[in-house]
Amino acid sequence: MVCHHYPALLAERRPAAETLAARTFELTQYLVDVLGVDDIGSHLDTTVTVHDACHGLRNLGLGVGMRRLLQRAGATLVEMTEPDTCCGFGGVFSFMYPEVSTRLADAKLGYAAATSARYVVSTDLACLMHLDGRRRRLGPATAPQPIHIADLLASGLPAASG
Repeated sequence: MVCHHYPALLAERRPAAETLAARTFELTQYLVDVLGVDDIGSHLDTTVTVHDACHGLRNLGLGVGMRRLLQRAGATLVEMTEPDTCCGFGGVFSFMYPEVSTRLADAKLGYAAATSARYVVSTDLACLMHLDGRRRRLGPATAPQPIHIADLLASGLPAASG
């Protein structure tokens, strides 16, 4: 939103909005692409699969950074079938087309389950919320637990002392 729409939405402050947009990044993009960091000191002894969210993948060019961070943290990455297929949320799409939205989420959870991963990781909270809602309705044993990349990486950081 900030990167692609602020300059148009804030036309009266376009130069400031463009400056802000140019300095706004998604977390994995900032760590890996801007800072050149793929090891943040997190240690993960778990198996994960990745959901590439539509907006992040197509509009922000995400994908590689998340995987690099997970692998450097020690997670075993098992790619699911169609990791880049929509989860079915899409903002108001899920409200306008609930049947299609549900089928897409169920398919995504099925692909994730087939990997036997503990977690399905994404950079998109809306996708994760949607997948978690479907997972709870279907029964938690049906698919890996949806989790945001930041939460999973944070869980593997050493405890702060003092």
